Amino acid sequence: MIKGAHNVAMNLHTEIAVFGGMVVTGWKIIGWTGALCFSLRWGVQVLHRARTQDSGLPRSFWWISIAGAGMALAYFLFGQQDSVGVLQNAMPLALAIWNLSMDRKPKPEPTTSA
Repeated sequence: MIKGAHNVAMNLHTEIAVFGGMVVTGWKIIGWTGALCFSLRWGVQVLHRARTQDSGLPRSFWWISIAGAGMALAYFLFGQQDSVGVLQNAMPLALAIWNLSMDRKPKPEPTTSA
C-alpha cells in the first residue's frame, strides 16, 4: 500500500467517540454509511415502482449499490481485514458495476413486423 494511503487508513482506526460502550472510528462510519446506502437502494426501487408502475430497477439503484458495496468493501478490507466481509461485498459490487454498464448501453430499436 502507498505510504500516504496507509497513514490515512491507520488514522481511520482512531477512536472518535464512545456511545454506550460502542467505539466509533472513521472506519465504522464508512462501514455504517455503506450498509445504509446498500439498504436504502431498495427504497429507491420502491419509489420507482410507485411512480412508474414498472418493476425494473432504475439506474440510481445501481449507483447506490456501487457506493454502498464499495464503502462496505473498504471497511472490511482496510478497517477490519475481514475476508468474510470482503467476499460478502465484492460480488455485489462487481455485479452492480456490470449491471450499470449493461444499463448504460444503447438499447436496440424495437422491430415491428408488418
